[in-house]
Amino acid sequence: MSLLLSIMSSLSSAQINLVTNGSFEDTVACPQGIGEISCALGWSSFSRTPDYLNACNTSTTGTSYAGVPANLFGYQYAKTGNAYVGVYSYARFGTDYREVVGSQLISNLVVGNSYFIQFFVSRGFNLSPGHINIESNKLGVRFSTVSYNDTNPIPIDNFAHIFSDSIISDTSNWIQISGFFVADSAYQFISIGNFFNDSATTFNLLDSSASFAYYYIDDVKVIDSTLTYINQIADIEEILLFPNPFYDKLNLNINDFKSIIIFDATGRKCIRYTSSSTIKSIDLRSLSKGIYFIRICTSKDIFFKKIIKQ
Repeated sequence: MSLLLSIMSSLSSAQINLVTNGSFEDTVACPQGIGEISCALGWSSFSRTPDYLNACNTSTTGTSYAGVPANLFGYQYAKTGNAYVGVYSYARFGTDYREVVGSQLISNLVVGNSYFIQFFVSRGFNLSPGHINIESNKLGVRFSTVSYNDTNPIPIDNFAHIFSDSIISDTSNWIQISGFFVADSAYQFISIGNFFNDSATTFNLLDSSASFAYYYIDDVKVIDSTLTYINQIADIEEILLFPNPFYDKLNLNINDFKSIIIFDATGRKCIRYTSSSTIKSIDLRSLSKGIYFIRICTSKDIFFKKIIKQ
């Protein structure tokens, strides 16, 4: 057991999150009101006036109300620590009104490498001001080789590298949005928001007088999924997949799992299985030849592994 823990500790150190201040805990200064995203170390506006919300703000009124868990846009504890950011993802009145947060990555993405992207969102809800009671989809991540700002905003042109097609409704819990992405450029910047225009965004109007959909964002990660940590931990934890490379079937030796999802190299979900003690192999004849990634959720953790169909 001590050897296992030692190996896990060593490998875990290689799992580097390329996002600066991904949980928004590090501050330049405590926000004195809404729209002060620059108070979050390493983050800025890539469109409009996204908000930095932090428990250090103790105001309870007006546009100064930028605390955690209570703030102008609703009530939510941070996923991690005492801070998160918030953006408008849809506005009922005003064409393609979007707020987007952005940051420079710790290092450029490597062309051809596959990356795992993850962040968590929770829907804001407040009857005033502006009646924040709309829910929407298309929240996602977009990478770029250039930076943007409020006067030169990122385009809203129906493209994101990963995004949720599902409408996020939950105002109580943090909902994970994640996926894989193969870098086709040496991207230097990450941005988060809704990059799809009004006609491509699906929304639910929960109140006839509501004007906005608003979402909190926390715990942003970009991890190179080719790191040995991802493959070796899966083996150490007695998650055995064979043969790899495979032809038609992938055999499994898993003591406990809740779900198995297979993604292609672009991050598209191809196959999904839920918990079952009877699954000993997966029929993958429907897949084309190429590189895929398998995500295995157990009762303890989530593991990723690259698999190859010949």
